[in-house]
Amino acid sequence: MPAAVLGLLSALVYGSADFLGGVAARRIGPVRTTAVGAVSGLVLLVLSLPIAGGVWSPAALGWGALSGLVGSAAVGLLYACLAIGPMSILSPLTALVSALVPMAWGLVGGDRFGLVGSLALGLALVAVVLVGFVPEKGAVRPSARALGMAVAAGALIGVFLILLDQTPDDSGVVPLIANRAVNGAVMWTVVGLLVLRRRRAPQDEDALPACSRAASASRSAPGRSMRPPTCSS
Repeated sequence: MPAAVLGLLSALVYGSADFLGGVAARRIGPVRTTAVGAVSGLVLLVLSLPIAGGVWSPAALGWGALSGLVGSAAVGLLYACLAIGPMSILSPLTALVSALVPMAWGLVGGDRFGLVGSLALGLALVAVVLVGFVPEKGAVRPSARALGMAVAAGALIGVFLILLDQTPDDSGVVPLIANRAVNGAVMWTVVGLLVLRRRRAPQDEDALPACSRAASASRSAPGRSMRPPTCSS
């Protein structure tokens, strides 16, 4: 299958993943969305291994695992910025940056663009500018925080692609399996730590002295100007 067709199919999959991931991140949070996506992706890759094949080697597993660490941060930032929105601006910006990083890496390594590649890059830059141009008053515009997260996510996705490119030619989907395994382990560890933190928060509050809880309640009670109680030693 020609590389151009594979590129178009991957762009379609990436775009769909951005949209669905952003919607899920708004409902269950970017961390849980990334964790669920890692496990589901791992299952699909393992099922595809007999068909796609791949040689298990230290290089394939090592580069794949390293890309999993980078990918955890990349996808987490991506879903977090898409949850803030608007997706119509942040998703294309992330895609453009994720393409510029490996492009720059290739140029440093000696690769050169042809006429079609140069025109495509120019069209991509123009397209992102046009998508981000919203003349209507009151239209939703991305915040500086969301833009920064989108650029960081795109840069990390580009690094992720560079790392996968270092794998042996005969590795097949093995690096991706290592990637998803590490990604899932990292993200589910983060989910577990967040759950433990939330469970410990009420216990920490109960451990406070009674006078401290009364002071906190008096400060939070609306319409009260009474002096909060003080604790005596």
